[in-house]
Amino acid sequence: MNCPLASVHIITYNHRPYIAQAIEGALQQQTSFPFEIVIGEDCSTDGTRQIVFDYQRQYPQTIRVVTSEHNVGVRANAVRAYDACRGKYVAFCDGDDYWQNPHKLQLQVDFLETHPGYSLVHTDADWLVDATGEITPCWHQTHRHAIAQGDVYEHLLVDNHIMTCTVCVCKEYLDRCMNDPAAVRGEDRVVGDYPRWLLLSLASQIGYLDVSTATRRVLTRSASKSPDPARNFAFFLEMYGVREHFLRLRPPSPRIQAEIHRNYHQGRLKHGYLMQDSRIARDSYCYLAEAGLLSVTGRLHLLGSKGRTHHAVARTLLALKDMVRQGQQAVADWTRQRRAAG
Repeated sequence: MNCPLASVHIITYNHRPYIAQAIEGALQQQTSFPFEIVIGEDCSTDGTRQIVFDYQRQYPQTIRVVTSEHNVGVRANAVRAYDACRGKYVAFCDGDDYWQNPHKLQLQVDFLETHPGYSLVHTDADWLVDATGEITPCWHQTHRHAIAQGDVYEHLLVDNHIMTCTVCVCKEYLDRCMNDPAAVRGEDRVVGDYPRWLLLSLASQIGYLDVSTATRRVLTRSASKSPDPARNFAFFLEMYGVREHFLRLRPPSPRIQAEIHRNYHQGRLKHGYLMQDSRIARDSYCYLAEAGLLSVTGRLHLLGSKGRTHHAVARTLLALKDMVRQGQQAVADWTRQRRAAG
């Protein structure tokens, strides 16, 4: 293929149970333009490598594999695969996610072709809990998330609502961002995508299509999720390190800065509860109390940070609180449906 309009960027390492589904989701795309699939394979040890090369041999005009004789790490693998992409547009899918909508690529390229001021367009996605097989369709719609379009910099600072497996970018814009230190090019950092979306939101407009095109697989262990609360706390701190960088780079409105700091201390208090570390919890508890932002949940998180016995009591009370909230939501939904039915 001499000139693909779009490139599908897939990175994989030890994804043997999932990688075929990721590749098939890209191969099934129905487009009016040529596209290529570039797979960064990082010397997997579980048979993923063989599967990837089998697909390359079967579809040599479409699939190219970028690899080496030794493992290079997730960020370097992602960068070398990105550098091999030749399309004007690049769509991303990690090896444990997949696209279920065969029109994803066409929809997103059409959007970017007709919206020249936009560098990125993303969509809704289904969430699949790998351990149980449970699927939540249309994650943003289900949770009533209002996803902003256009100038979304401040929205992204508060909450990273962009799921990588739903993203399609204009490569020209992203190439310029890749030279910024905030993009973390080539470093083995777990939040590499987030600063890039923020950089793009500073440079251009961001689009959103309210349709589920991909499935995000939630694993028991991943870069952002671990059974070890300390590792989860480290990821949380790194995410807020990115936010602090951008708060200095382009300060948002005072309201947004206050919201970010509130979310930080609420999250830090929760992590103190999960780790049963009262020192971490108390620092943020004091901040929230002084700011008049303390909730019942925050008080229970502080209680649960004080050791095993207190943690068990707090966990029980939090579960009861959640059950009450779910019951209230069910009643509200039932009332709304009755009113809509007349």
